[in-house]
Amino acid sequence: MANSKHLLFISVVAFLTLPPLALTQGSIGDPPALQVPPHAATAPCSAALPPPVILGPNMSEYSARRENALAAAAPLTRCHDYEGALQIYLKVLESYPNDARALNIAGMAAVRAGHIEESIPLFQRALARTPGYSWSTRASLMHNFIALNRWQDFEAERLDTRKASLAGDKTLPSEDGYQIEILNTGNEFIRVIEFPVLHGRYHTRNRFLL
Repeated sequence: MANSKHLLFISVVAFLTLPPLALTQGSIGDPPALQVPPHAATAPCSAALPPPVILGPNMSEYSARRENALAAAAPLTRCHDYEGALQIYLKVLESYPNDARALNIAGMAAVRAGHIEESIPLFQRALARTPGYSWSTRASLMHNFIALNRWQDFEAERLDTRKASLAGDKTLPSEDGYQIEILNTGNEFIRVIEFPVLHGRYHTRNRFLL
């Protein structure tokens, strides 16, 4: 296949019958954010804490405290100790139980640590607190439902995402579409773009972008 981008138009039925993605740590089939270098488990690693966040025109006292609490996990994340990072994030959630950013970060850490099932309620709690800016959280939920073979939950979330787009969620543009999944052919990653209404010259609901 040529290196240039190809846009394929595939039906919803075809997409829903595809096998689930594997989220095996370090697998070439994983999205880049979930891949772990082969040497990460054995190579010695040390990482420093990031500089503390300070108050400013765009940083409230609440946000600064939260960011500094979350930063405690940064060295562990850089060293691919996702289990250790997750434990810190869960501790942070004791002080920030309703914070969407902290919940999303903890959910991502849970996925990276291999606790995909445990990530679901974290993402759902985050989604409940950011209903109008929900794409990244919804995408995480759909991706994880596929990985867990929970197809009914995936379909329910996909339909709810469509409703949110039609209701005006700014992160789910109805005209441009929104990504609901990344698939892997073995050689390329495929972005699955969905439109909440039949769209474009081919009057489709889904597009696969290579």
